[in-house]
Amino acid sequence: MEVPILNKTTGKCDMHIDGYVFDNELGIFIESKRLYSAEKLDSIRWDLEKLNRDNFESILKDLSRIKPNNIFSFIIAEAWSENILKWWNNGTGDNERWDRKSFLIGYEIGSIKVYHYKDFKYDNCLYWLYAYTQII
Repeated sequence: MEVPILNKTTGKCDMHIDGYVFDNELGIFIESKRLYSAEKLDSIRWDLEKLNRDNFESILKDLSRIKPNNIFSFIIAEAWSENILKWWNNGTGDNERWDRKSFLIGYEIGSIKVYHYKDFKYDNCLYWLYAYTQII
């Protein structure tokens, strides 16, 4: 479910977080993207700006019936490039020119190889790149 959040510039709830899953113990705010270009990386950076304590607290106030003890922000990105995988995990690969200095500071970072597609023409892998941090 998308979760609307207040845009302090416009004064409207014209932004959203892709999802929020929760129970009494754990709440996870989720953003998801496909990562294949520097422009998509900028979009992930923007998503990280939205995943902050101020936005979470205003949402949690409205969901007063269930207040998890632990709240996390979680970002997941789909990538088909081993170079992007290497960049995500440790800043190496052909995508080194992408700025990683201020990226995902304070986040635990990882990846999972999800699917390997191979035929006479293609040899590709689908990777899920993820990062998470505890907010509350």
